Amino acid sequence: MTSETETDLHLAAAAPLTATCAIFEVVSALQLSKSVQELFPELFTVLLQQISQTLGQKMPLPRMRRRRRLFRKGQQLCEGNPCRLSIEALEAVLLKAMNEKLIRTLWKQKTWMLLENPQTHHEGVCLLVRVLQRSGLITVEIIQSLLPWVNSPSENQRVTSTAFFAQV
Repeated sequence: MTSETETDLHLAAAAPLTATCAIFEVVSALQLSKSVQELFPELFTVLLQQISQTLGQKMPLPRMRRRRRLFRKGQQLCEGNPCRLSIEALEAVLLKAMNEKLIRTLWKQKTWMLLENPQTHHEGVCLLVRVLQRSGLITVEIIQSLLPWVNSPSENQRVTSTAFFAQV
């Protein structure tokens, strides 16, 4: 039997997921993309960190499962995958910050699927960074925000930052 502490290690934290849901809602409701473009370095860094932290985790509380309805794509739901919630919030930000052609490129390359899988996450980060570089969205501010991740105690953050900097 697993102890409560061991189980908690595999559950995503509720507060950051709630913030991720809020980011998704606000960004999706915006008519103009200028605000998102101005805040892009901060939004990208926060959401990439949330993706990294929730990689391979489960939803923390039954009430968080209801929030997944906010992230509906057609009939597809994010079944108990907090990382998917963070990815969809990042996608919403990118839809406002980039042109649609580059978003389609991310879909064609299966970037989102690669990002949410712990075994292929690094490949997804590399593809994402490549497309962001083409858009001119990788800024010094983003680079500086991700530098501390190289020495993070979190293996997921180290993998994410290593893949990020390998592409940059």
